[in-house]
Amino acid sequence: MIEEIRAGVQIEPVVTDWVRSRSGGKTKARNERARLYVNYTAPNAREAQNICNELTSMLLSENQNSREQVAQSTTDFISRQLDEAKRNLDDQDSKLRSSSDSTGTVARDETIT
Repeated sequence: MIEEIRAGVQIEPVVTDWVRSRSGGKTKARNERARLYVNYTAPNAREAQNICNELTSMLLSENQNSREQVAQSTTDFISRQLDEAKRNLDDQDSKLRSSSDSTGTVARDETIT
């Protein structure tokens, strides 16, 4: 049965340079999201609809999982960069204090009001 379904399924990208605007007119697509056309032909319309709905749900779920993984990777990268920047800043602060102590100058905090 699964092989029959696989043989009858068609999933194709929808390619267009135009998208409908909210006002109903067409505008040039910018940053268009990928769209897919899911088709399945079955002897009975209800069966075809159910299979198309299930395939669409699976594709949307996979897309969501993929986006979540990308978001997590991005968050991890930014966290590592922030930690590195903090270490560098702490290192520079330590060097500045060490330099101030050895030269006899005193660094002071100034608050602008």
